[in-house]
Amino acid sequence: MMMSARSLRIFVAILALALIGATPIASQQTTTAQSEQIYLALGDSIPAGLLASLPTERGYPSLLRNLMETHRLSSDSPGNVELINLAEPGETIESFIEDGQLESALSEIEDAPDGAMQTITLTIGGNNILSLWESTPAEREAALEDFETGFANVVDELDEATGGMDVDVVVTTYYDLTEGDPSVEGSNAWWLMQFNDVIRETAEEAKFSVVDLSGEFTDRITELTWFPADIHPNNAGHQMIARAIWQQLGYDQEPPEVEITRPDSDEAGSRTPTIHAIATDDVSIETVLLEIDGEAVSELIYVADRERWIGVWDARDYPDSSAVIAVRAIDVSGNEEIDSIPVMLPSR
Repeated sequence: MMMSARSLRIFVAILALALIGATPIASQQTTTAQSEQIYLALGDSIPAGLLASLPTERGYPSLLRNLMETHRLSSDSPGNVELINLAEPGETIESFIEDGQLESALSEIEDAPDGAMQTITLTIGGNNILSLWESTPAEREAALEDFETGFANVVDELDEATGGMDVDVVVTTYYDLTEGDPSVEGSNAWWLMQFNDVIRETAEEAKFSVVDLSGEFTDRITELTWFPADIHPNNAGHQMIARAIWQQLGYDQEPPEVEITRPDSDEAGSRTPTIHAIATDDVSIETVLLEIDGEAVSELIYVADRERWIGVWDARDYPDSSAVIAVRAIDVSGNEEIDSIPVMLPSR
């Protein structure tokens, strides 16, 4: 059917308006795609989240991704953070190279949109260490040399692939399940230190960051792993690893905000005053401490229905009639802020 001249003009006008209206949508889609960041997790069963209660959500890469995305949402350039987790349980440095994880990692780096690849973590070598548990010193020495060669190849490949890119690469060492003395030459703790030294020194030569899990887990093995039933981190261990890597990355430099809301005057009212504080952070509050005259005395507890951090100071044995009450808020990145008030205490 033929259109009249008037109908044709109306149709053209509507089409033009539709095209004009479509332009911002296309522009918005492009901006969203460009704002996405990628976190690439590599390694063995630890980054794979094995024996976390829900590996895809409570393994350390997922926890770290959540911190990254929460931080981005509070920044001037909000956007999604995509986790690509290639880690495989049982992976050794040899299988990492020969069975495809390294090749897949290099492909992901190459195929990432410009500026999107933000962070890479690597936890590899633990299975090489475990395989030597009952080996002779000569066997351990030969395996250490092989590991050093293989690990250097991996680091070189990642370094070359990320050259010229603004990518943060973080490598972890391993914790000592035996909690032995690494100064005793030939002990399991000593051999673990040799492997950790290779990891640390090789990574640092490539200007990669290193997170020392051996230090983070010292004297906390039963708290942070399933040992002696199993060698892997539990949920608390994965939280510890994610927090340690997050702090090493240094993305969050903003301290929390904290305000004491009770006592609300310079009179404490009793020798067992209740302390209320508001503490907030763009990412996550880690700890809120009650301090008296500059010394920490307890942690405050968050009470959700009050939206306050609350505690009680027992000052019945406090010798003075006045004190400085302070609340120190520390976020998951290690940034901290403090609020304080001087108060008078009733006589005893």
